Amino acid sequence: MSSQDILDQSLGSKPNSFRKLLPIWIKVFIWLFLITGVLSIVVLLLGLLGFTFSIALYGLSTIYPLSLMGICLIGLYLLKGVVSYGLWFGKKWVIILGIADAILGIIICVSIFLIQLINSNHISIRVEILLLILYLLFLLRIRKKWSKATDRTIPML
Repeated sequence: MSSQDILDQSLGSKPNSFRKLLPIWIKVFIWLFLITGVLSIVVLLLGLLGFTFSIALYGLSTIYPLSLMGICLIGLYLLKGVVSYGLWFGKKWVIILGIADAILGIIICVSIFLIQLINSNHISIRVEILLLILYLLFLLRIRKKWSKATDRTIPML
């Protein structure tokens, strides 16, 4: 029995044939966003106590966790944490939520680019948009395989 099988049994998860569908770069981001998803809850709680933190994603940033921007960024990190959890543990709903997450990120990046284009002479293209497009294409490509690997039916968009 391999160490991965022991880990899966101890965590109560199903055989991880769905994890074989995930490339290394996705696994790295899964762990990154699992950690930041948990940290976002801590940041929110500490924000309630009056602490400030630098929070940034997709070119949006704030140091005030309880501001509108802070709540939105914490919400995005929580969404990414939930999607990461679903991908790691093979949840049936994760492909649809992951697609929505990728589209939301792309919309935010494009919106920021357009706002910069209209309002300033300084334009920056975020590298996140490339990763989000690759992530979206990856999710669209594996949804049928994911359904088979998790023994579930995933609605097709």
